[in-house]
Amino acid sequence: MHNTFNKRAKDKRIEKKEFGQDEVFVSHRDEGSSSAKKPCNPKRILVEGDPGMGKTTLCQDLAFRWARQECTGECKCAPCVHSWYVVIYLTAADLQGYQDIHSAVKDHLLSDCDIDQVKKALDFCEDKTLFIIDSFDEGHKDNVLLRDLIKGKVHANATLLLTSRPNYLQDPLKKHFQSGVSL
Repeated sequence: MHNTFNKRAKDKRIEKKEFGQDEVFVSHRDEGSSSAKKPCNPKRILVEGDPGMGKTTLCQDLAFRWARQECTGECKCAPCVHSWYVVIYLTAADLQGYQDIHSAVKDHLLSDCDIDQVKKALDFCEDKTLFIIDSFDEGHKDNVLLRDLIKGKVHANATLLLTSRPNYLQDPLKKHFQSGVSL
């Protein structure tokens, strides 16, 4: 499945580029910048788009493919969604009112598990965990846990893919993202 994503260039021009969903995990920095000389696998990825552009569909499809499909090895980039041992898909609103990510994951996704099991799994596989957090624009107010996840204060070695409508994520938080695409 290919989508058309807009790569944000350094001079604010929009360059349209078509690429597959898994390529969202590869840095899309301006090739002219010094930071783009070496390929990297960003830990913080921002996907922005207007309502109805497919942000939630992208999140759901990535989570579904990780859970239900085997890696065929056809991905032309690394990493693909199957590179992670753990994929957590939540909305930003799901994190509101929580002090720690373990409790949010337990309550929303793993209610049958003991909190210690959730902590152990997430902590043990931190660098192989992908957090897909959808709808920043709908759940960012008074959301300390979400801000800490973005800043890397919570599971800094995990990968975060965050979706939002344009212009909701402001510079103090936006600077923590190593890659960004617009739908």
